[in-house]
Amino acid sequence: MRFIITNLISAWSRNQAVPPTIQSSDWSAIYKELTAQSIAYLFTDMVADVVSDELSEKWINATMYNIHRFTEIQNEQHDLYKLLSSHNIEMAILKGTAAAVNYPNPEYRAMGDIDFLVPIEKFDEAYRLMLDNGYVLTYDEDNVDYHYTLEKNGITFEIHKYPAGMKSDDEYLFGLFQDGLKNVQLIPCETYEVPVLPTLQNGLVLLLHIVKHLDGGLGFRQIIDWMMFVDKNLDDVAYSNEFKPVFEKAGLDVIAKTVAKMCQMYLGLREDITWCSDADEKLCTELLDYFYTQGNFGRKAKATSEGKGAFLFSKCNNLGDFFRTLQKYGMLRWKLVKKHPWLKPFAWLYQAGWCMKEILIGEYKLKGIKGDFAKGKQQKDLIQALRIFE
Repeated sequence: MRFIITNLISAWSRNQAVPPTIQSSDWSAIYKELTAQSIAYLFTDMVADVVSDELSEKWINATMYNIHRFTEIQNEQHDLYKLLSSHNIEMAILKGTAAAVNYPNPEYRAMGDIDFLVPIEKFDEAYRLMLDNGYVLTYDEDNVDYHYTLEKNGITFEIHKYPAGMKSDDEYLFGLFQDGLKNVQLIPCETYEVPVLPTLQNGLVLLLHIVKHLDGGLGFRQIIDWMMFVDKNLDDVAYSNEFKPVFEKAGLDVIAKTVAKMCQMYLGLREDITWCSDADEKLCTELLDYFYTQGNFGRKAKATSEGKGAFLFSKCNNLGDFFRTLQKYGMLRWKLVKKHPWLKPFAWLYQAGWCMKEILIGEYKLKGIKGDFAKGKQQKDLIQALRIFE
């Protein structure tokens, strides 16, 4: 199946027809895999005359719903932009439509929340302004130090102090993004113009999004976002003149090259881009295998034992990491802690008990523990090989 998916992506990125090498009659399984990766809509036009009438209708209906969702998000995004602009608060979209602008059909990119960045000195003002205008704070596991999550008209908004994936104390990247907010570009995208960070910072956001989800939950959608950005904006001249010194100083040069080279090897990224030619091909292949098993935001991995027990802890370097991991997943899983914040210090105990229960009376037995340790170690070794932030 992985061979089929990569061939299909490669044909799409090169604007080709469905490859003759894809002779599988089980298009339902292919559609299921593409859906797990949140990229099925991209191929609607390619496969409409290849699949059965029943599946074609299902595929088209799902794509039409995504286009409707895309329009809803654009409307709400535009209203937010007008609100903040009327109070002289700069904003820039992170990922989402800011990634979709690089696609041949932006409305075919699967959409989720509206993530946006504001200047740090105006963060509290922007947050209060949203509350005063019908946006409701949602208290869920996504509320962390660097952003707040709000909701309005069925759309989720994340207001960010800095993009996901970077370290909170990284003054260099933080300064780059704050400078970028002074030069936001309005890029046409379907109905509206999208406020987007300058090209350098927008590319960094997409790369950091990959970094953010390397420890679980990264799939082909995030990779295609990066590939489309590279294809449109990051040729050898741009890399040498603008991106290379930033990637190297930020410790993101290895992962940038590895993902780009992987896209060339397997997903159809054009070959005239040579700045990634010295990437380790073996590491590229290992990375592709990892992406495939995860699915978009870990949808595939969550259907297996990954995310349980040993897998979470096999990547820990020391006892401190172990307890921090227990605490992190205890906070995510324990519903009572959201109602009673005083329980937070005990979240690690809840998670430890949950893991023991899974091992002793659940379906997660010793064989699963052994397998998860192996997967966790493999993932840890992969991340170390990418030398992120070094």
